[in-house]
Amino acid sequence: MDCLADTVTVIRHFSDAGQIGRKAYELISGVERGQHHCYVSTISLVEILYLSEKNRIPIHLGEALEKLNNSENYSIVDLTPEIVGVAEQIQVQYLWRPNLPDEDDNFIMEIAVAASPCTIVTYNVRDFRRGEQVFAGIRIAQPAEVLRTGGH
Repeated sequence: MDCLADTVTVIRHFSDAGQIGRKAYELISGVERGQHHCYVSTISLVEILYLSEKNRIPIHLGEALEKLNNSENYSIVDLTPEIVGVAEQIQVQYLWRPNLPDEDDNFIMEIAVAASPCTIVTYNVRDFRRGEQVFAGIRIAQPAEVLRTGGH
């Protein structure tokens, strides 16, 4: 099963700081064992950089990147110069935002839409379901549900 991890999950798992729920731990452990594949957005990496520079988290960007790059079970959803160059050329015909209660969650939803079909695994299910838009192919579930259903 493929999943997209939110920033908090990445920070807590890689730094062993803060609590990660038992089911989230089982899911991430499955990623570590190669049973699942986990995507991490570059936006999450920027958040890690920002928070570490402010000394608000116990892990630095270099540590997170090392852990991600040393495992075949994680992929970084890149934002390359080529993608930015193409994006600059695209005429926007409409504007949309998921308009989730937490602005930072909008980035996660936008990446999930681009990676669709995708499951966002989070304890923050309620907020992710409160957006103004509903997207086909996007499943929002807590770790326990994902483990119980095998990602389906």
